[in-house]
Amino acid sequence: MKRSLAAVGTALALFGLLPVRAAAQAPATENLEQVRAAVLNLIRALVDQGVLTAAKAQEMLRQAGIDPSVLAAAQTTPAVPPPAGTADDTAKPVVRVPYVPEIVKDELRNEVKQEVLAQARAERWGDPGALPAWLSKLTVYGDARLRMQMDRYADNNGSPLDIDGYYQLPPGTTTVTTSTRDRMRMRVRLGVDAAMSDQVKVGVRLAAVQGAESVQNPLSYDVDLGRYGRSFGVGWNLAYLQWDSKFQTRATGGRMLNPYFTTDLVWATDLTIDGVALAWNPRFADEWSGFFTAGFHPLRQSPSSAFYNTAPDQWLHAVQGGVAWTSYDDSQARLAGALYDFVGIEGQLSPAQPQGNALNSLTAPLFRQLGNTMFNVNTVSNPAAAPVYGLASDFRLLDVMADYQFAGFDPLWLTARAEWVRNIGFDAAEIRNRIGLAFATLPQDASGLNGVQRPRINGYQVQLQAGAHQIEHWGDWQLFGGYRYLERDAVPDFLTGSEYRGGFGGTDLKSTILGANIGLTTGTSVTLRYILGKSIDGVPQFNVDSLFVDFLGRF
Repeated sequence: MKRSLAAVGTALALFGLLPVRAAAQAPATENLEQVRAAVLNLIRALVDQGVLTAAKAQEMLRQAGIDPSVLAAAQTTPAVPPPAGTADDTAKPVVRVPYVPEIVKDELRNEVKQEVLAQARAERWGDPGALPAWLSKLTVYGDARLRMQMDRYADNNGSPLDIDGYYQLPPGTTTVTTSTRDRMRMRVRLGVDAAMSDQVKVGVRLAAVQGAESVQNPLSYDVDLGRYGRSFGVGWNLAYLQWDSKFQTRATGGRMLNPYFTTDLVWATDLTIDGVALAWNPRFADEWSGFFTAGFHPLRQSPSSAFYNTAPDQWLHAVQGGVAWTSYDDSQARLAGALYDFVGIEGQLSPAQPQGNALNSLTAPLFRQLGNTMFNVNTVSNPAAAPVYGLASDFRLLDVMADYQFAGFDPLWLTARAEWVRNIGFDAAEIRNRIGLAFATLPQDASGLNGVQRPRINGYQVQLQAGAHQIEHWGDWQLFGGYRYLERDAVPDFLTGSEYRGGFGGTDLKSTILGANIGLTTGTSVTLRYILGKSIDGVPQFNVDSLFVDFLGRF
């Protein structure tokens, strides 16, 4: 404001209010009084409009040797007498307003603007910085999906008791095999990413869940509607720390999204994974890059005790490597190979002594779907008790994955994707030796042989898609189709996609998939998908066709 005071002071000097040499040469007294009154009116106007504070205006008048109290006096402008000889002696008084140069106006305007901006910055008016600093580090995201699911069970399916017996499930697990079932389901997720620094991020996510923890499905976060409005349960399905270095590497620890390039042939779409994953994404050239991931993932921790439990901890050790290519027109191709080694998940037969023991019951998986060859781990130690089923096979998966996205017809993209998996850990001789007398209890498939005598350890999936690259706006669309073939012991049935076979999921299943994605508005879309599911070797058969209509909103 110092420059504003100087500018007004200059005006005062020009009109004879400051004691300078130029002001001493002012015209007649009556003209000086008129100018003095006009400038006082100008100062009052500046104070009224907030350009000057009253204190600053009074200080200026003191410096000019004028009593500051005149600001409070009534604003009276002396009348200008009419020129001599004028017939109308009652003419209205004329007020002469002094001219203020444009440069002075601009200077005043700029000085006031700068003062207001400085005050706004100091008091953080409308400034994003006025929000707490930690809030600017958060990114909130989420989605909600309303699903209409219609399942059609074949009329010649086996009974629930037959299905439980063949797939070695606890009696009563299967409840529906030959009727139809229509239901509405909901998936709701809300997540937050917090940037602790340029390189470190913390991520958490909540998801609606249904049922007690012991019976929740870790592969799907769909909850059934039509429960008299009961509240959804809520659980943390993501909680991780992530560090990105400057050398194209990333380390993630906690409960994380699936870090591996795959379809739902091995890993269910909604599955999250515990443990630590290290990733490296080097760039070899403008069009070529690589991706390499290694992970150590705990599946089940089993404190060992000679008195009640001799089951080992269960782990997954995984490594995947691949290359990616991007052309000048944004077409893309990826090829990857992976080895997934499951440690300690195979069932162990409890020893015969002491009689009635269940020392290896914890080798049974915590969650199952349908398909894998199983045996009762307490066949020898406690055959009269309810069976506890463990996996007959060890699982060491060799997985090859490839996809190609052709952008030459943009905005129409064409995509082809394929995956093949084989359980190279299956060893019939080792299984016979490990499960002992339980071998005789294994059910026979359609060939008349059981799952150890006739290894079924391969799976593959092919998918084709045409349409928009991403569903983002109204009118975006995609058409897709595929075929999926997954033999009985190709993968652990508790990890693969759960939407097949009416939600029973699992292996020993071949499926044809047809569908479409359609954009509704920004962030919303609808998906229609029809899945025909049939048993491969199972006797009795268990065939289910499903129609899904999904409305998805995300932010």
